[in-house]
Amino acid sequence: LDLYKVFRQVGKSGSFSKAAEFTYTTQSAISKSIKKLEEELETKLFYRKTLDLICECDVESVEN
Repeated sequence: LDLYKVFRQVGKSGSFSKAAEFTYTTQSAISKSIKKLEEELETKLFYRKTLDLICECDVESVEN
């Protein structure tokens, strides 16, 4: 999976599970991709709050 495409899809949909549906993959694969990208960039990309997922930056401005 392209990590930046996954990031943009999660940011747009506001949900790992919705992003998984859109990319025809599993929620686990989405979660692992986001974790890997966060490790590469050495920053948290999303703030997880109970049922909400809040992006820490402008999704549209992220390029790959």
